[in-house]
Amino acid sequence: RCTNMDASAEIDIAHKAWQLREWTKTTSVCAPDLVSLLKALPTLYDGMKVEQLLDDEMPFQEATIDTDARTLYIRASVYQALLRGDPRARFTVAHELGHFILGHKGKLHRKGSAHSYATAKERRQENEADTFASYFLIPNGLAESCTTATDIENRFQVSAKAAEIAKERIERNVRRQEGKPRKLPPNVVNFLKEAQARGRTLKTDLSEYD
Repeated sequence: RCTNMDASAEIDIAHKAWQLREWTKTTSVCAPDLVSLLKALPTLYDGMKVEQLLDDEMPFQEATIDTDARTLYIRASVYQALLRGDPRARFTVAHELGHFILGHKGKLHRKGSAHSYATAKERRQENEADTFASYFLIPNGLAESCTTATDIENRFQVSAKAAEIAKERIERNVRRQEGKPRKLPPNVVNFLKEAQARGRTLKTDLSEYD
């Protein structure tokens, strides 16, 4: 989930990601074949095209979605990585599809960090596309049984970072359903324990962190 994203907006993105899973009949598949998904795009979305370009033709982007032309352009080396199930390539493709499905307009592509985007609108759209990719690749319902981020990483063919973000999101969802507060970060727990050891009276119950 991106910073400051409204909960209802996140739910809407998760719904659209799951809808794509339903349309591609992959609701029970942990790591769907994204090459097959790309081949199915013209059927799913009328007029949608996928084109591979030589790396020299896309020196600075791994993939680009042109929503006006209804075309996803993929660097050849990224497509080859996708064939191998490379986690970064999988997230890149899911991210670009997110732009299209979420109704973003223009020529869009991932950059190195949120600071690379010039406007607040660009940052918001990139965060939304990241959120879509996360929910599409790692749906809550399929990943709730995973006990660690490493388990998510291996089962869903995603990067360690994507797995960690998804694990926190899934835990947040479970806490919300059970009405439980978020667990304190280790550095905060250590700070409070040190304060308690110095005689400070705490309102926070630290017994579950022993």
